[in-house]
Amino acid sequence: MLRQLLLYLLGYFVIVESKKCYSICNGTSPIYCKSKLNDDNSVSVSGYYNLSKLGMIKMSCSFTSKSHAPDIMWQYRKSRNERWSDFACDEEIFKHTCKNETANDNQSYGECHIQQNTIKNSGYYKCIEEKNDEGISSEEFFIQIIGVESISVLSRTLRLNKIGQIMMKVCSNPKPNILWYGEDQIVQVGQSSHRYSAMPLSNSVENINKKTNASTKYEKDCWISTLIIRNVTIADKFIKTFIITENLITEEHITTTDFPTNIT
Repeated sequence: MLRQLLLYLLGYFVIVESKKCYSICNGTSPIYCKSKLNDDNSVSVSGYYNLSKLGMIKMSCSFTSKSHAPDIMWQYRKSRNERWSDFACDEEIFKHTCKNETANDNQSYGECHIQQNTIKNSGYYKCIEEKNDEGISSEEFFIQIIGVESISVLSRTLRLNKIGQIMMKVCSNPKPNILWYGEDQIVQVGQSSHRYSAMPLSNSVENINKKTNASTKYEKDCWISTLIIRNVTIADKFIKTFIITENLITEEHITTTDFPTNIT
């Protein structure tokens, strides 16, 4: 009996809380009672940001309505040719104010905070009124987080006097230009020197169909760079790369090979 009473009171409390900002709207036209975008900070926030472990981008918007305090949710898409999908912010703030003698409209305010520690947060954002099919939304937020997020050597085959190969994966925004260089050779992607050939960048494969051995999904903002060495020599003991994105140059030590010292 006590449990049922508690559930009833809890249910009553939730109903009252959810309706405490609801009011009768006696407008002269249907538009009068609809939700409206009050403001957003898309102009000041949209832009380019450098990768940062501690950085946080703070987007905000507010809606008004004469009948209720609109619930706010956020949506995201990677590019303009993709569909919008619901987005879970790294941090989210929601506030509302019910209309009274000083405020003639119910107001809702929302913030969506996203971290700058990954280029995967680059794309387009907007806030919308939840459970509203009338297309009420903020302006688009255009966010680009730039820099080199990760570099990894996938494979390496270096044997003296043999054909050598190094395969490297780079995740960056925007698409990088890559220079490979050893002690006596330097070459950029898509070009060849006397002994080095740097293959054109290819998309990093995320999933492969085991039956057909064909790629089914590519990893966004990640590329594969392959260096072919026609004849490996002692000069290839230290191989590095320059990874160039916009105004940022990242130097990466790729490999150190301990070749035999008694080669004649």
